[in-house]
Amino acid sequence: MHDVFEIALKSQVSDEQLIVFMAEHFGVQEKFITSEDTYWAEDIEGDEQHVGLTVERKASGLATNISGVSYLDLNNDALDKLTSAASRYFGCEAVVGDFRDERSAQHGAFLSYFPDGSVWESVDASTGALSEVSLLRQLR
Repeated sequence: MHDVFEIALKSQVSDEQLIVFMAEHFGVQEKFITSEDTYWAEDIEGDEQHVGLTVERKASGLATNISGVSYLDLNNDALDKLTSAASRYFGCEAVVGDFRDERSAQHGAFLSYFPDGSVWESVDASTGALSEVSLLRQLR
C-alpha cells in the first residue's frame, strides 16, 4: 500500500531543507527521501523507509507545494502531525486538505497550521490553481 499526501507551505523552502525535515520527521536516513520518480523505480519499490516527493514552487502565496508518496503510515493523525511539524520547522503557515471529512477536501476545504500551534479551517481563495487560502475559524 502507498500512502499519498499533499501539503503547501507559505514560504519557499529548498529541496535540501525539505529532505532534512522529512528525514527527521519520518525517522529515516536522508538517502531515503527522493523524487517520486525514484520512489517508483523497481530497485526501491517495497522499501518501507522510502518517501518520494514532487515539489512545485511559486513566487508568492502558497510558495512551496509538496506532493509525496510513502509506505509509511499516513493516517489522519500522522497527516496532522506532519503538517503541524512542517509549520513549526519552516516557521510559516502549512496547508493540507481537510482530512477530517473526505468530501471537504474535494470542495476546497483545508486546514491551515501555524508555528504557534494553532489550526484553522480555511478555504481556497485562489483564482485558478490553488495558490492561496482564506482562514474561516480557529479549531485549536
